[in-house]
Amino acid sequence: MTAPYPREWRENLKRFKTLFFGTSRNAKKCKIVNPEILDFEYDQKYERFTAKAIPALHIENHALGYRIQLYLMEFGLRGFLEGKCLFKSKYQHLSPKNQKEEEQWRKNRLKAYNGSLRHFITALASKTLDTDKSSEKTYTAEIPESSQEKLILSDIELAYKVSPLDGLNKNTAFAKKGLSFYPYPSSTVSRKRPITIYFEVNNLLLNDSGNSSYSVAYEMKSVKPSFWQKINPFSKGSFTISSSYSRRGTRRNEQEYLSIDLERIKPCEYTLTVHVTDEITRASRSSVTRIQVVE
Repeated sequence: MTAPYPREWRENLKRFKTLFFGTSRNAKKCKIVNPEILDFEYDQKYERFTAKAIPALHIENHALGYRIQLYLMEFGLRGFLEGKCLFKSKYQHLSPKNQKEEEQWRKNRLKAYNGSLRHFITALASKTLDTDKSSEKTYTAEIPESSQEKLILSDIELAYKVSPLDGLNKNTAFAKKGLSFYPYPSSTVSRKRPITIYFEVNNLLLNDSGNSSYSVAYEMKSVKPSFWQKINPFSKGSFTISSSYSRRGTRRNEQEYLSIDLERIKPCEYTLTVHVTDEITRASRSSVTRIQVVE
């Protein structure tokens, strides 16, 4: 079965939403109604990321009660360090479900403010929004320097195998940012073969020598006792495996993948948690997924 959109496009869409909306509570309530019109380009060598959309993007802001028609004229970012966005927007009020929602929108608007791209998109707090009329505005914003951004940890992806691309596998259909990537089709995996987990860490801070320093810890913990644990009088309940390691690098954005041997664990459902800490800023993030281990 073919996915409706290529994996790389879906990853770029996540990156675009994070850069465009940010990660605030309001941002999570912003929805792009027609994301399929977005086109992305990513130059891995120079870490350049650009986005285009023709015709207009339609965005619904359910945190503040606005429907936005946005013409994306320019959106570009280099290495998470600098970027620029130019767009024209036209917006209208959404109809509240009830008086309580209308009052909440009013309160949220009072808290919102102009001053950056993300706050404009997620807040839309200019005075013209207090009217019932549609408004149009051309807005240019510098994407903030990444040192002001929070540490970002991607979702966890499961794979049979991940390895650097070389001359033998450079034409593989499953390529991901310089890696040969063979994904699991689902979250159900066999304990008879190792799995590889893949994730990305973005916005690491570099020290004066241009190096990053971060630590990674993972834990697999059974969600409920397996049959073996139920019949074993010496079982302590949940089954857990964990490990940790440290990394040093020269980039703000890193790809991580590691293999986990499942032979020593019992078949049941597990929660897999990955925890990353930037040792320079001490910022940390966690990502969680569930895995069903079978024979």
